[in-house]
Parts: sequence; C-alpha cells; structure tokens
Amino acid sequence: MLRKDDLISGGLAFLVGGAFLVSAIRDSNLTFEAATSDGVPGAGFFPIVLGALLAALGLVLAVRALVTSFSTTRKGPTAPSERAQAVLEPEHVAVEQASSEPELEPAERKQDALLLLGTLALLAVFLTFWHATGWFYPGLYVMTLLMSALYRRPLRFLLIFPACFTLFIYLAFTLGFSIQFAV
Repeated sequence: MLRKDDLISGGLAFLVGGAFLVSAIRDSNLTFEAATSDGVPGAGFFPIVLGALLAALGLVLAVRALVTSFSTTRKGPTAPSERAQAVLEPEHVAVEQASSEPELEPAERKQDALLLLGTLALLAVFLTFWHATGWFYPGLYVMTLLMSALYRRPLRFLLIFPACFTLFIYLAFTLGFSIQFAV
C-alpha cells in the first residue's frame, strides 16, 4: 500500500531543503567556514547544514514510502501458508495488519490539518513581525507561547517552555555562535 502522506511530505521536505541548500550555496555572503579567526562558523553554516539535513530526511521518507509500496505490491496474493494461518488465528493476523498500517479517522485528519495550518500561520505572523520590527526574541517568545497553546499544552508547560526555549535560542545563537538576529 502506497503511503501517500509519507510520499508527499517527504517530497515537500526534499524540495524545501534542497531549495534552502542551493540558495545558501549560491549566495556569496553565506559562507560555510568562518570568515574570522575566532572559529565561529560562517553565516551559511546553519542554512547549508539544515537544508542538507531536511533534503536528506525528506528523500529517505519518500524513498521508504515508495519501497514499502513496491514490496507490498510485489507480494501479490496471500500465500497458502499465510491463508492457513489466518484461518487458524484470525485475531492475530487482524491485529498484525491493523498495527502495521494505522489509518487516521477523518476527524483526526481534519484536526491534523488545522494544526498544520495554525502552525504555518503562526510562523508567517512571526516572520512578518520580526521583519517589520526587528524584535526577534519577543516575537519568538510570543510565537512559542501561542504555538504551545495551539497544541493544547498544560498551563505549567505554557508558563515554562516558551521562556526556556527563547533563553536557549539566545544562549546558543547570540552568545554561543555570536549570531545576531536582525532584519
């Protein structure tokens, strides 16, 4: 059975990652290696690494979906020994088949689609806010807070996670790698 979801999401991840990778490599301002003597990676380090990882993982996901589809199709009809086992242990075979190919209910698919759209909308609002004001960290905090609320995290999580995540990004990028987030 072809896993269309895996094939589509893997293909999209491959295209997006590949686009970031190619644009980062082609941009002469984004270098992979440090331009200074302090050993800090160049401005192109993260776009190149993340683009390559996203493209590679997307490719793996898409290929796995195609290979799974091909091997399932190639098996053909059930072998006689498998049919005999199914007659003897129908509950066991039914449970194996159900656990190997989980199907989402239409309500779950709708919920997942709404979460995806909400996540994309929050990212778009965050990027617009950051571009318009230049305030990366306040925007990141608010976006993380709203995204946690979107995913219905408990109140304690809402109070702690956005602050810890924003602090981690500040410590890692601004202090650790000396990367300033500016427009």
